[in-house]
Amino acid sequence: LGYRVRVDAHDDDAYRQDNLVDAAIASDAKILILDNAGTDASISAVRRAARAGIAVFLIDRQIDAQGLAKAQIVSDNDQGARLVATEFARTLHANGASHNDYAELLGRESDTNAQVRTKGFHAVLDKDPSLTLVAAQSANWSQVEAFSKTEIILQAHAEIRGIIAGNDTMALGAAAAVKSAGLKNIVIVGFDGSPDAIAAIES
Repeated sequence: LGYRVRVDAHDDDAYRQDNLVDAAIASDAKILILDNAGTDASISAVRRAARAGIAVFLIDRQIDAQGLAKAQIVSDNDQGARLVATEFARTLHANGASHNDYAELLGRESDTNAQVRTKGFHAVLDKDPSLTLVAAQSANWSQVEAFSKTEIILQAHAEIRGIIAGNDTMALGAAAAVKSAGLKNIVIVGFDGSPDAIAAIES
C-alpha cells in the first residue's frame, strides 16, 4: 500500500513504550498499531500520538479512555478464561479422581490481562469442591520462568493433577518441567492458541 513499516518491541516496559511512541511522533508516523504495555500506563502515550495526528490502533490490551484510539481490537479475556477453566475441570474429572489438587501460573501481576484471566479461571474453578488450588506463582508470561516455577511447585506438591496457565508460553514451560521430572497424567492448559502450543498438544 506504499507505507514504510517500522517494527519495535517495548517488552511490556511502559518507559520504553513512551520512548518508542515519541520516536514515532518525531518521525511523522501516520499510523501506530500498538500492543500496549498496560492499560493505565499507556493512556498518556496514546494521547500524545493521537494529538500528533497519528491514527492509533490498539490490539490485545484495552485502555480505559474513549476517543483516543481509532479502534481497540481485543479478545474477551474473561470469557476465554472461563472456557479454559471449564475444559480444565472437565479433563481433570475425566481422569476419574474424586479430588484434584492443581496449581496456577499467572502472567505479570501488573498486567490487566493477567488479572482478568485469573479471575475468569477462578469464577469457574472455585465453584468446584473437588478441586483445590495448592500453589499459585507468577511466571511473568515467560516459558523459562514457568519451567523453574513449575519445578519448585512439583517438588512441594508432587500430588498435583493439573496446572492452569495464563498463557500458552507458560503452559509450554510447565509441560517441559513436568516432562523433565518424569511425571505423567498431569493436565496442563494454557490460553491463546499459539502455534507452539497447538503443536505440543498434537504431539
